[in-house]
Amino acid sequence: MATIPQWLLGRHLTAVVLTPMTVAADGTLTAQTPQNITFYTQSIELESEVLGEDIRPVNSPIANFVGHTEDSTLTLEILLHQAGAGTPSNPLASVMATHNVFEISFTRGGSTWAGTFARQSLRDGVRSRGRNVSVAVFRQVDAGDAPMSVAASAGDIGYFAG
Repeated sequence: MATIPQWLLGRHLTAVVLTPMTVAADGTLTAQTPQNITFYTQSIELESEVLGEDIRPVNSPIANFVGHTEDSTLTLEILLHQAGAGTPSNPLASVMATHNVFEISFTRGGSTWAGTFARQSLRDGVRSRGRNVSVAVFRQVDAGDAPMSVAASAGDIGYFAG
């Protein structure tokens, strides 16, 4: 019997939640009001890498990479919208103006990814034509939880009816 590939599509991104965290003097994190930005999300990209160094004897001409640190960068691109009463046109800029650390989670296909991140940068603006977007970049912080990892994608399911 013939089969048709079931590709993972943008509509399979079913949840993107940005939760601002306050950081106490002792480092304790406290979650604030979660921001559901699923409706505004244009794209989300996770880059996970192992940082390391070349460790080898002085007389060896062959590089020997030794990984020692897990690092992740998360980039969110959202569509800007016309602000309504009490609703900011850029929810990323609003929370990044008052918080530095965030719990970020997203669900795509059959997998949910979650991690703790510090804000790194925000690009915002308006163009005369076409879509207007804001791009936020977050870097992983060690909050005692497991790093956001590409291993979480192992359970992705590429197609959901509807």
